[in-house]
Amino acid sequence: MSNLSDSPSPTETSLKPSPSQTTQERIVSNEQSDSRNRERITLGVLITSIASVFLLSVSVILNAADRDDSSKKVMDSRLPLYGTWIGTILAFYFSRNAFEAASSATAWNAAVFQQVSGSLCYGYRHQ
Repeated sequence: MSNLSDSPSPTETSLKPSPSQTTQERIVSNEQSDSRNRERITLGVLITSIASVFLLSVSVILNAADRDDSSKKVMDSRLPLYGTWIGTILAFYFSRNAFEAASSATAWNAAVFQQVSGSLCYGYRHQ
């Protein structure tokens, strides 16, 4: 009879990289795992935040003496909050793309500068 404790658990085998996996494949796998984790965290924070703001808003409106005035004040305070959240999310996603584009442009410019400066120095020395 085989002992079940001798065989590795499914989580242990999934954490170990296979010997045939290249470094590039492991990097891609880690990036995909990080992306999934970020999506889960983002979704959790988003749901918790919206639920908290909603419950707080309902609580303030229902417990106020003047519901019309309190509902106006709640909406006046929630709109800038939502605008800030949307702006932060857009800035995060668009800044990442802009950073990648700027980084590749800088690398290209550096390579061109090295070629040009190398040819200028070479031409200056041999004239």
